[in-house]
Amino acid sequence: MSNTPHSRGVARCLSLGVQHSVSLARWEVTAWTGCSASCGVGIQTRSVFCMRLLSVDQQDIQTISEDACMDFRPAILQPCNQVDCPPAWETEAWQQCSQTCGDGVQVRKVYCKRNVWTEFHLKLFIAFVCFVCRCLCVRWSVSEWSKCSASCGAGQKQRRVTCQQLDAGGAARTLPAAACEGTSRPADTEPCSANNCPWRPGAWRACTVVCGSGFQSRRVDCVHSKTGRTLADQHCAWLQRPSTWQHCNTATCGSKSAPRPALFRRSR
Repeated sequence: MSNTPHSRGVARCLSLGVQHSVSLARWEVTAWTGCSASCGVGIQTRSVFCMRLLSVDQQDIQTISEDACMDFRPAILQPCNQVDCPPAWETEAWQQCSQTCGDGVQVRKVYCKRNVWTEFHLKLFIAFVCFVCRCLCVRWSVSEWSKCSASCGAGQKQRRVTCQQLDAGGAARTLPAAACEGTSRPADTEPCSANNCPWRPGAWRACTVVCGSGFQSRRVDCVHSKTGRTLADQHCAWLQRPSTWQHCNTATCGSKSAPRPALFRRSR
């Protein structure tokens, strides 16, 4: 270019234009991320910056305030994969077991879920699924009763009472008695009686009168059926004791049915 006034003016204009284009702010965007869903309503994101070029070859750039970029700011979100999803099962958490110990039932909600983009809502179908559960529990466990402590009459029998916990497999583990506090503890003793001690009544004694209603008595003893030994009455208390007295000679005196006793006896 010749060194004429016109050529010098053109060169100056070109220089000012390059400086202006270098300092001009503009929007720069990154690539879109992957879609957040494979179907239904998905979202893609990207970053947007307001940049200024510091050299003509665009090797030097500077991030500046977004206020310096005059054009509309590019979007940072966009929908993606706007197609209907196939149905899929979704479940909620299991509810508490219906029993605190032993076999119970747990329930949860199961949804057949489908994202339908064209209708903008979820189609839900509710079902209930149950299964038998064996919850961990603490309870009193008792053994069989022992034999009666008495071989005759009143005695006492015993059994072992322990606090146990059942695991999920049904196995029992013995715990301290304090672990079962709050529940009613079964009795570990109980009164009992043996059947080897019956009442044995004796013969009736003579009536107290010959007529006019008297009474007669007899001896009733508690005896051991095997040894025949007389025992204290409490050993036979489990049985009703036979009567030890009864009325006798109830006929009126002077009647034919009851001859009058002789007043005198002739001596020989």
